[in-house]
Parts: sequence; C-alpha cells; structure tokens
Amino acid sequence: MKLKYLSLAVLSVVPMASFAQSNVTLYGLLDEYVEYAQSGGVGSRTALQSGGQSGSRLGVKGTEDLGGGLKALFQLEHGLFADTGANDGGNTSFWRRQAWVGLAGGFGTVALGRQYSPSFNLADTVDAFGTGYGSAFNVGVTDFGLASRFNNAVTYTSPSLSGLSLSLLGGAGEGATGRVVDGTLTYGAGPLFIGAGYSMVKQFGATPEMKNAIVGASFQLGIFKLLGAYDRLEKEAPVNTTRKSWTVGTVVDFAALNQVSLSYGEGETDNRSDKAKIYSVGYSYSLSKRTNVYAIYSHIDNAAITAFQPQGASSGNLYPVLTGSDPSSVALGIRHRF
Repeated sequence: MKLKYLSLAVLSVVPMASFAQSNVTLYGLLDEYVEYAQSGGVGSRTALQSGGQSGSRLGVKGTEDLGGGLKALFQLEHGLFADTGANDGGNTSFWRRQAWVGLAGGFGTVALGRQYSPSFNLADTVDAFGTGYGSAFNVGVTDFGLASRFNNAVTYTSPSLSGLSLSLLGGAGEGATGRVVDGTLTYGAGPLFIGAGYSMVKQFGATPEMKNAIVGASFQLGIFKLLGAYDRLEKEAPVNTTRKSWTVGTVVDFAALNQVSLSYGEGETDNRSDKAKIYSVGYSYSLSKRTNVYAIYSHIDNAAITAFQPQGASSGNLYPVLTGSDPSSVALGIRHRF
C-alpha cells in the first residue's frame, strides 16, 4: 500500500513539474478619454473615446522552456474600442494587434506571424508621447510611411552585444499585400539610446512603392528625458514624392508620480504646399503602478492642402477638419493595465 501511494504521488507531481516549465499570462489595457475638439473650420465637439495614450487591448502571451537555453514564445493580442466594445478600427480580424509564435535562445529571437515592424518600434521609443495622443507620428505630420504591423511576417532580433541590437522583418505579401523588408540597428547603454531604420514596401497593383529611413535618439538627463527623430519617406508612381519630417520632445518625471511631456513636430513634401506643424503638452499622474490619469492638449497648424487632426492611439479621424484649418483639442483620460 505504501508503494502504491508513493507511485500515485510521483505521477501527480510529474504533470505539475512539466507545467512549471511553461508560463502563460492573460493581460490587458483599458484607456478611455473625454475629448473636446475645435475641429478646424467646422465647429467644436465633445466625445468619449477609447485609446488615448494607448490602444485598449486584451491579450495572452507565454513561454515554454525547451531546455538548453531554448524557449518557445507566443503572443495573441486583440484590439478593442472600450467605449463601445467593438473591434479596434472596425477590423474583422480578432487578433489584429498581434498573433505570432517563435523561438528564442542564444542566437536571438525568431518569430512568425502578425507583428510590429522594427521601424515602428523605433519611432515609438523616441516619441515623447509614445505614438499616442499628442504624437506627431500618430497623426501623420511626422510620417514614417509604414503600417505599424504586418501580416505573414518573419522577424529576427539579435541578442544585445554591449548595447547594440539588430532587428529585421520580412513579409512576402502572399499575393494580397505588398512585400516588405524592414530593419533597425539600435544602441542603448546608460542614459543614451540611438537607432536607425530603413524599410522598403513593394506594393502590388497601382499603389506606390515606398522607401523610408528614420533615425532617432533619446538621452536621460536627470529628471529630463530628451527625445528626437528625423524621417525621410519616398514614394514612387504615379508621382514621385519625398516627405521630410522631424520631431523633438522631452519627458519630465518629478515628485515620483508626476510626468509632463512636451513635443513639437513638422513635416513637408517636396514640391507641395503641405507643410504641417504640431504642438503638444501632456500631464500624467500615477494613481498606482497600473493606473494613471492624464490630460493632453494638442494643436496642429495645417498648410493650404492638409487636414491633419489630433487623435488618440487608436481613435482615428472621428470629426471633420477643413484643409488649411488649424484644429486644437484637449483629452482627459484614464488608463489601467491588468
């Protein structure tokens, strides 16, 4: 009988030991804000929106230890409008934010599926507003010309070598969307971060081919974090154009729970009167490690043929703006991570 009970105990421990080698996490983020906007020649409006600083989401991610320093990884992430419960952007793909699986080890990380582009990750890192409300990248004034994520993508991220890291993405398009090659080289050590990226998108059909180069940096100087980026976007056919844009900003952390963000950006396309400028200032107060409240003011100076408008990380263009007008808006919101 003692041997029988001992055998049962061992068998019950084996599945637990196997499970201990895996780690699966359910996570999410809800971000909602009230926006008052002077919509640039059309009037004003007040609305409740989802996704101000960050897009609202629900996700699951995990790792499995395969032994010998090798791990399997996966991530599935759904985007939603928290104010209505609808899919983020009206997209029919449930896992539209991320859906990938990969392997990681001493060689780095290889992943396959729908993923963020390295150039977008670089832009997000050197943006004072993290490509959320108030960001020059988010509204398109500073335009790196690419989608933030790509389907059917294969990525490789190298290990950090004395702060230096390489990230590459390739996507074949599979007959439906354009082929893409995207890569960044970044360096981060101590207070300094610097990165450069280059991407090419070969579109199918009449959509123009795009080539984009971006450089960006940040530097932590006491309570001040200084950030900046320069971007050059080239589009071919039916009309060749080059858009040059840049942004600078600072993030100030003070009194432990308080943060102020300032940003300025501008962009202009050659041979076109479409120069636009954006000014943004934001304040965030952390109620806890997972919850913060924020207030952001943003103003855009549009040229004669542009109609950029302030918007959140995932709220999109939700009110009319006349070309050449100069819209302003204020967003008051709350963001909670779980």
